[in-house]
Amino acid sequence: MKVKLLALIFIFLAGWTSPQSPVTIERVIDWQERTVTFYLTTGVEVSRMPAARQSGEALIDRLKVSLIAENLQSLPFDSWGGLTLALPRSGNVNFNLNEIARTASKNYAVFTADMRSLRVAYSLPFESITANVTLQGNGYLPPNIMPSTTPFNYTGLVIYAALPLLVRDDNNLLEYLRPSLLPSIFAENGQSLLTPHIVSSPLLQQWGTAAHSYNEDSLTWPRERVGNNPLVISARGISGSGHSDAIISNSDANRLLASQQGRDILRSGRVLFIITAANDNDELLAQLRADRELAASMALDRD
Repeated sequence: MKVKLLALIFIFLAGWTSPQSPVTIERVIDWQERTVTFYLTTGVEVSRMPAARQSGEALIDRLKVSLIAENLQSLPFDSWGGLTLALPRSGNVNFNLNEIARTASKNYAVFTADMRSLRVAYSLPFESITANVTLQGNGYLPPNIMPSTTPFNYTGLVIYAALPLLVRDDNNLLEYLRPSLLPSIFAENGQSLLTPHIVSSPLLQQWGTAAHSYNEDSLTWPRERVGNNPLVISARGISGSGHSDAIISNSDANRLLASQQGRDILRSGRVLFIITAANDNDELLAQLRADRELAASMALDRD
């Protein structure tokens, strides 16, 4: 069977360059910390310091909104893929990429090691993205026709999905679950359990449908999300265009739907996916980490 390892350790990386711009942009997504960082880089003339740095920062600042907005189009968003109106869900999701891009905050500016380029980092928390997305319509959970008599004393839902899983509609393919901002959950029988339309609008804008973690240690799981006693289950498969949605067993689905507490967990997005991690671009990530360390040391020197 074909197994493809597509997640990253701690962060997911994507790069994009505008063919008509003197500024390049690279993106790092930290799914665990729920933050996107954009690195905008432009060339500078060392002989023209410090004016070259000032003009470089001014150029990046002038282009940042358009560059970040265009880069956001490929950000893994939901079952359909990136943040682009060309997808089938366009009639149900409203967003303005320029408005989202304007909320990105500047972290630091630093020269590359060869002193020929200036790199500026901007961060964008996930909640700044979801807060600027609105959905039309409401999701649907089936009526609870068989209430459970067994106490359901769980405070959240944790789904273990760190192993290769069968892809729905292609049982010969094993894949790792790929994270997205608004993942969904389905039962093996196809019943929707968690979608962006099922989570209440205020909570969806606050923290999306679910969080992700690379750590199996329950002590590290976000208590504000899944509480102190989450129900822990295993995914049975994955679905969605981006393979970001989890499929769970019918028995686990029925257990959640048979109690009001379980249904409330789904409607409030108190869900955490445990996913695997791999690093597909060590060299670039090492360079970006070195940039952050250099910027921090320069800040200490100024203090």
